[in-house]
Amino acid sequence: MPKKKIKKAGKASPKQPAIHRQKRRNGKDTAFTVIDGRRIHLGIYGTPEAEKEYRRAIAEWNTGIITPKQFNTANVTVAELVLRFLKERKEKASPIQWDKEHRISTVIVSLYGDIDVATFDINCLRSVRNEFIQKRYVRREINGRVQVIQRVFRWGVSYKLVPATVYHELKALIPIKKGEYDLPESKKCPIVSVTDIEKTLAELSPVIRAMVQIHLATAARPTEICELRIENIDRQSKDLWAVKLDHHKTDHLENAETKILYLAKPEIDVLLPLIGDRTEGYIFRPIDAVRYEKERRATEAVFTKKQPSRAARDAERAKNPKQEFGVRG
Repeated sequence: MPKKKIKKAGKASPKQPAIHRQKRRNGKDTAFTVIDGRRIHLGIYGTPEAEKEYRRAIAEWNTGIITPKQFNTANVTVAELVLRFLKERKEKASPIQWDKEHRISTVIVSLYGDIDVATFDINCLRSVRNEFIQKRYVRREINGRVQVIQRVFRWGVSYKLVPATVYHELKALIPIKKGEYDLPESKKCPIVSVTDIEKTLAELSPVIRAMVQIHLATAARPTEICELRIENIDRQSKDLWAVKLDHHKTDHLENAETKILYLAKPEIDVLLPLIGDRTEGYIFRPIDAVRYEKERRATEAVFTKKQPSRAARDAERAKNPKQEFGVRG
């Protein structure tokens, strides 16, 4: 009996493009491969030169590199450039950052998606910026959106999709200065007093209340508070904990240091009920917040007095249970 093929568990890797043979009447068959729907000619089939070109094409396909020989920049449209940029950014950027870049890119595609990237000049970028000006965005938001567009073309230059001269021309667009175009300015976020925070804590759920208290004591960023994990706690003593952060805003820098949050006795007492007997996982979990909310609602339901009309309906249903389910007789 023929042996059955055993499928290995795990995530399947993308199938590597194969080398194909194109027969010719003159006897010199040519070799080619197909990558991302594009045919790449490799030379005469069976020769070392064709094998070398094939290995080079596969190496560039594995790393995501696109060479000018395979893709002519004159044939790459702005829409294709944006699509490739967003595809790569979705794996690297945060969901919030990617969503922002996606919304900005839709404006470029709607205006200039069908033109070649080589013809997208500074006047095109100025037209896109005018769309933001007409919508009366704040000045800093408009300048930030223009920088995102410039970043898209800079990424294209790094992959030989965009001529370098195009990116340098786009960088020449001067940002909008304060007072120009009568644009509104960003409102500064006011400082919240400790008295207001203490009044608010009494109205928060236990999980959110603990997060605010840790935030107030450590001055850490909100994302860092959300990502605190139990296994990263160094319980040096009963009165002092040191929590190591897996990620923080500047951890991508070359000389970045490990960031550690130190928690004193009041903060430790806040976290102990949330941690319980767990030894790993996130300290702050949505499931705990949901459980506390259900317990609160159940407690309020016990002590909440029913309205007379509601009490009368409940008494009527108790006398005739079939009525509740629409059964007659």
